[in-house]
Amino acid sequence: MAITLSGTWYNQHGSELRIQVDPEGKIDGSFRSGVGFPEAGEEFPVTGFAQGDLFGFTVSFGKYDSVTSWTGHSGVEDVEEVLSSLWHMSVGLLPGTASEGQLWKGVWAGADVFRRERREARRGSRVAPSHPMIAPAGC
Repeated sequence: MAITLSGTWYNQHGSELRIQVDPEGKIDGSFRSGVGFPEAGEEFPVTGFAQGDLFGFTVSFGKYDSVTSWTGHSGVEDVEEVLSSLWHMSVGLLPGTASEGQLWKGVWAGADVFRRERREARRGSRVAPSHPMIAPAGC
């Protein structure tokens, strides 16, 4: 069941995703991290695409030297609209990763579920957040 993606969404970490989808399926918006290094309320640009119940969008965390991309399906689970997604976050070069065969250490992966209603962020979760958790070099 296709749902309207435009609006405000929250993931299990308390992060806020505000997006608009134009008639051609282009996603534009902003992202505020609920965890990690960014300051509370700091906004980052979102861009992406939607097609039916499929979506993909990317956030550049600029000065934190990381980019995260989400891709997934929108739909209804237990009468609640959700965006179920997998993400990959690429972070700037970490110490010891510049050599050939080590760059993969700077690409992290996980999953997020976005919902229309904000829920209390899960504390002590073993699920990795899709936002910078450490200060990058030079910050």
